[in-house]
Amino acid sequence: MPIDVKKANLHPTHKCSFCGKNNNEVAMIIAGDGVCICDECVFECVTLVFSNNRRLHREHDANGESHAN
Repeated sequence: MPIDVKKANLHPTHKCSFCGKNNNEVAMIIAGDGVCICDECVFECVTLVFSNNRRLHREHDANGESHAN
């Protein structure tokens, strides 16, 4: 049965545990066991992790250290 996207999730059903936005305010919410995270917060987290990872690699390169954990 096809889903009418315009009518899906008309009422807030989930709220991001990080920013507080509900499913009507963001493109997607991932729900887990007692917590939810929206696509916007996932993007911020991924940006933070990769930014930190690049910084650590630069520091290791400058010190002649291995990238292995």
